[in-house]
Amino acid sequence: MLEILKRIKEEEIPKFLFTEGSETNWESLNIDYAHPHVHRLYKDLEFSRGRNEKDGKGPSKYRVYLHKLFPVPPFTKPLFHPHPWKSAIEIMEGKYKMGIGHSDDGYKTPEEDAILILTPGSSYDMSNEKGWHYVYPLDNKPVYSIMVTGEQFPNPITNEVWESISEGLKPLTYGQKVEMISKFQDFYKF
Repeated sequence: MLEILKRIKEEEIPKFLFTEGSETNWESLNIDYAHPHVHRLYKDLEFSRGRNEKDGKGPSKYRVYLHKLFPVPPFTKPLFHPHPWKSAIEIMEGKYKMGIGHSDDGYKTPEEDAILILTPGSSYDMSNEKGWHYVYPLDNKPVYSIMVTGEQFPNPITNEVWESISEGLKPLTYGQKVEMISKFQDFYKF
């Protein structure tokens, strides 16, 4: 997934960001049911995985996300969670602490296996359906990241958890979308 993230970051995201009216061409969510709160823009895309792939499959489907993660209030635990799909993430600005764990049953919050501090340019892959993580923005500043997801895991437990969490989330306001597009455009200006 890291190679897909790199390709989408370099080839696809700039097209999406610098298209006239780009703020209206992204879906959005204001994720505020747990900490850190997240402003999310996302788009579905399909593209060929490259000439060297000989598996006979057609274009692959991915979703690209632009995230703004807000600082977590003091003495508040961030959400330890699994992802229902293979994913790769790169931090564009800010830094966060990330706890990593794994759960065999999909429901029980795991123990931490490792803790990392990730800074701009750091990227990671979450391609194991038993993997969990949490992120905790540091220095009382937001963190901006790009995430790409691929195929969904076959684990119905993880998918059921995410479907229940996602119900009732609201989209970002137009102003919030414009702010995010502008911020991510800045990452591509030289």
